[in-house]
Amino acid sequence: MPIFVKDIMSKPVFKIEENKSIKDAANLIKKIRRGFLVVTRKGSPVGVLSDSDIIRNVVAKNYIPSRTKIKSVMTHHFVSISSGEEMINAVRKMKKGNVHRLPVIDNNKIVGVISLTDIARTSPEMPAASWLRASPR
Repeated sequence: MPIFVKDIMSKPVFKIEENKSIKDAANLIKKIRRGFLVVTRKGSPVGVLSDSDIIRNVVAKNYIPSRTKIKSVMTHHFVSISSGEEMINAVRKMKKGNVHRLPVIDNNKIVGVISLTDIARTSPEMPAASWLRASPR
């Protein structure tokens, strides 16, 4: 019996507007204790921002977080999935895109996020060692 994305995705989705600062994003990440935000413009998803993006694109470049806008360092072209797809398709997309989380989008609305953790929690027997080594985004 297939497992669908909608059955294991995480909710609520933590979002932030693209014109906020990296400092705002970092404070939100700290508060919610998650390393991933969906970036929106007027409520629609336009990108994603991970803790790795902040390290790679802000800290490593010595940018000032309070002066750096999210839209200038976020991942613009992100991989997503719909809630009706099977979990195995999420695994394939994560592996192909070299990412650990996928926004779940239905009708241009963010309805959840599916992560490696969600998949592992559902299918601990799934042999994931080779694709777990992919760098996080």
